[in-house]
Amino acid sequence: VLDVSSGNVKMGFRKALEKYFESEHVRKVMNPKLKEPCKSCDLRDVCMGGCYARSYIAYGTFDGPDPYCPKVQRIEQVR
Repeated sequence: VLDVSSGNVKMGFRKALEKYFESEHVRKVMNPKLKEPCKSCDLRDVCMGGCYARSYIAYGTFDGPDPYCPKVQRIEQVR
């Protein structure tokens, strides 16, 4: 479970939705700045870096690659 909040429906739907779109986390996910190995990957336009929740759990950032990506796993094994 992520410790990230992007809104609260107790505020009312409209205010919760506004808070959601103002959230820094949401902006990062909607407009990712992909780093390597994702940045130069042939599949980047398809997967957009994979699952941001897994990246956050594994690396503490939404900008990291999905640790379940087979290409990322191969790189980690080499290290």
